[in-house]
Amino acid sequence: MPDGIQYVLDLTPPEEGDDALELTAELSCSLGIRRWYKSEFSRVAAAHRLVGGVDETTVHPNLRSGNSSPDEVQEIIDTDEPPTNDAAHLSAVADAADTALQRTLAQSKKLYQRKSSQQSDYTRNYNDGQKEIETLDYCPIRHRTGIERLLQIIEGKDPRLDSAPKVWTLAVLAKHFECPNSVVDYIVTWMIAEPNCKIFEILPEDCLRIGMLLQNEVVTRYAFTILVSEEAFRVGTARSDSANANQPNANYPAGKQVTKFGRTRESLDEDTLNLIQHAGRNFHARIEQEVQFLLSPNMNWLHALPEFGKVLKIRDFVEANADLFDPEEKTVVNAAIEELIHFTRGSLMWCFYQPLDEAERRSWDEHRSQERHEREPSTSDSTFDELAEQEKLMTRIFWSTVRLLKWNPKNHRC
Repeated sequence: MPDGIQYVLDLTPPEEGDDALELTAELSCSLGIRRWYKSEFSRVAAAHRLVGGVDETTVHPNLRSGNSSPDEVQEIIDTDEPPTNDAAHLSAVADAADTALQRTLAQSKKLYQRKSSQQSDYTRNYNDGQKEIETLDYCPIRHRTGIERLLQIIEGKDPRLDSAPKVWTLAVLAKHFECPNSVVDYIVTWMIAEPNCKIFEILPEDCLRIGMLLQNEVVTRYAFTILVSEEAFRVGTARSDSANANQPNANYPAGKQVTKFGRTRESLDEDTLNLIQHAGRNFHARIEQEVQFLLSPNMNWLHALPEFGKVLKIRDFVEANADLFDPEEKTVVNAAIEELIHFTRGSLMWCFYQPLDEAERRSWDEHRSQERHEREPSTSDSTFDELAEQEKLMTRIFWSTVRLLKWNPKNHRC
């Protein structure tokens, strides 16, 4: 061992055995992670510096892009070419220095032009639908460069996370080497950066796994909330139409399945699925209980309101002094109370059938298109209108309509 070196840490990835198999399985990126680069060109519009990076390989980038020949690549990277004839008139020292400087500048200029051309071609080809970037689910080189990034972070250097596969690899390696706190800031910053943060809504399964790998409460809670909401919506779908329970889309098991709105699901382990299913059923039951309470025929909650209590006091006063009022007056008071109850209940019921206004529909279509960022956009303009009552009560739009309800009989949105 060289002088001054006391010990050596061997971080070489294992190549055989159970440990190698388990680590390789964890490092394997899901299809959603591998294709997240497409979010740059979809309505998500993620920044190229966050999702446009490619994996390091042993092939030169110009060869990989197919834009340059091996001779051209050798011309760029060759640092042993002889000096030019013009430099022969200088002294030996000045000759060598000037030649090295000119060669370095020329090399840098060529590399910059190649890289700019490569990025431009990458964007144009994919935007035209002519090129797919093939990313392996597991890459041994990505594995090793991930270890390098982990060491760079420990040294206080920027790991330059520019793609979802690199982020996933770094998260798994941080958990493997038991140092998630070292990388959590870099990964969470990458995940919450606008508009890349839409990855939580499009790939919540992968975000949940990253949160659990990093033991990060914020990421885990956010992704878990989205998955529980989807499960609660699925329960509503199954209850609104029992026939849906026999359809693949109505069952939660992920993997090569899509939600009702077209979001592709990723796989999760059975224990995590059980947690999501249990929480989703409880969430749906709680929301359903609230709706039943609001729409109950006796409207007990309405009687507890101070303003409605004033009307009830009038009724009680009339009943307590029955000899002072005519029967018709008593009937008018009771009829007014019944009308208020029916009007309130009917207004709340109308929220199930209230069509979306232009702003709401635009927001709805935008979210649905982002969920289907890899798939063809939905051809139906009435997806929300086609939802059953049990499904609508699990949407944010329904509760927003209830909250903004205008209690005016002449209002068309009441």
